Amino acid sequence: MDRCLVRTKRSIGYQFDSSLVVATCRRETAKGDYPLECVRTMANICKEAEAAIWQTQIFHDLSSKTLPPIDATHAVAIASVEASVKCLASAIIVITTSGRSAHLIAKYRPRCPIIAVTRFNQVARQAHLYRGILPLYYEEVPLVDWVKDVDVRVQYGLNFGKRRGFIKIGDSVIVVTGWRKGSGFTNTLRVMYVEHEFIREDPACTIYSDTDSYENLLK
Repeated sequence: MDRCLVRTKRSIGYQFDSSLVVATCRRETAKGDYPLECVRTMANICKEAEAAIWQTQIFHDLSSKTLPPIDATHAVAIASVEASVKCLASAIIVITTSGRSAHLIAKYRPRCPIIAVTRFNQVARQAHLYRGILPLYYEEVPLVDWVKDVDVRVQYGLNFGKRRGFIKIGDSVIVVTGWRKGSGFTNTLRVMYVEHEFIREDPACTIYSDTDSYENLLK
């Protein structure tokens, strides 16, 4: 990889263009003889570029370029990133249908992981293109009570973070959800604190029917 390409990739890292990095890497690995070495080099360049960013100023720089008016989903995305900084949150958990709310949160570069829980496989796959998003494909049948169904999916995201080790007891977590079913209704932000252990091999598998009790699930 020559110096020109290295400079290009470093500038991409400074400009926060994740999709362009993926496209550039894909083009080179498709033609080159050393695809693994290319990807490793790309990863090292991105880490170096990320370390050179002034993290305390990045959120203000990005949010100041967003001109009002903005919709509720966009406003909640900005608020969730700011709340995660103020609360020193371990993660932002997003319940999403189309993936847009998670994409908007990633746009403002939170310092913690974004756990995007979705029931749509394509949305989960596409979320990998955005910086900091850890998509979870939730396959279980929806509960009749939508509020309980949202809470179960939030718990599913919490358990993922606990198993991976970046969410611990006492940590704060930002939860972003909608006020009704469907896409385009994200307008709710909650700050939650992890108070007790609840880790199973696959917590979603404990839900077998729409009549299962959420209270029994937490026992």
